[in-house]
Amino acid sequence: KQWYQRRVRVDENLVTEHLNKLISAERSRWDLVSNPDVIPILTTNNFTHLRAVFKEFQKRDKGNMEMIESSIKKSLHDEFLSMCLVMWVKSIKNVTRLFSELLYQSVTSLTADSARVIRIVVGRSEIDLNQIKSHYMMQYNKQLQQAVQQKCGNDHAYSTIITMIIKN
Repeated sequence: KQWYQRRVRVDENLVTEHLNKLISAERSRWDLVSNPDVIPILTTNNFTHLRAVFKEFQKRDKGNMEMIESSIKKSLHDEFLSMCLVMWVKSIKNVTRLFSELLYQSVTSLTADSARVIRIVVGRSEIDLNQIKSHYMMQYNKQLQQAVQQKCGNDHAYSTIITMIIKN
């Protein structure tokens, strides 16, 4: 099991309390000014707790988690803080999807972000790179290995090493 899949006890009462606050925020169209508890919920609780809250939110209220991302972007004037919180929410929702998106952004930008590709591929190779590759294929209808080779093929040594890691 991945570190984020290990069973860690969560306080069900606190999950319910936080769930109700997210539902309230959703009902007010994610106005974070009138729902000041949302940011502290996201920033003061651990991954396992937040994953339980998000799971219940999706189940019970058919909640739209994308709205929380857009509300964070709109409500926070600090772009760096906003980006960090959005990444945190995305990782809680689906960490393999997040890394798949980051890899896609890296290999489809005008100039390939080699450093990011290396960090993700090497860093996730022993954790969940196979799931990231599968998600990449489902999401973008292209093999990750092929995308990296096409974008980074000019640097043969780099491309060869990274694609070997992806392949294996």
